Amino acid sequence: WYYINLRDSKDRYAESENEKGKTRIKISRFEAVDGRSLRVSGNLSGAEVGCIRSHYNVLLKTDSELTLVLEDDFELFEDFDFELSKCLLELPENWNALWLGGVVWKGKEDYSDNLLKIGGTTGTYGYIVKHSFIPKILEALAKENKLADWAMSSVFENVFRSKNNLVKHRAGYSIIKGKDVTYTQ
Repeated sequence: WYYINLRDSKDRYAESENEKGKTRIKISRFEAVDGRSLRVSGNLSGAEVGCIRSHYNVLLKTDSELTLVLEDDFELFEDFDFELSKCLLELPENWNALWLGGVVWKGKEDYSDNLLKIGGTTGTYGYIVKHSFIPKILEALAKENKLADWAMSSVFENVFRSKNNLVKHRAGYSIIKGKDVTYTQ
């Protein structure tokens, strides 16, 4: 399982390594694509395309049945392992992905005590995906015509979200937005 981190983001690397202490899950660093130097065309910035390619690359690399992907500005829920295990137990057999935070903007249906079934969400800073669903996500990301979360949401089918934000976006400087941000979840 992975967190995506730019090589020169040493502060975020240190924060991510510290944050990993809240879980027993082994989470490894995956080097992000630095989009700041990319020459891109279309509506997306180089940083946005770098984000898309980072998610694409980490999903392309994995051969695990389940893959957790975090961005390096993640903050785990205090009782992350326990809350995650409750969510995983409530998922139906045919689930494809579980978002652990973000704002649902499409198709929000109460599914169980700890889960919502969703049709779209903002944020790619914390999710788990089944290996069988990765090709659909890769196809959507490869187009590089929408932000990563919007591209992924465009292929959502049997996707769920934890009712509690098990992963939050840590406030700070956003390379993609080019400014300091405080996220509301």
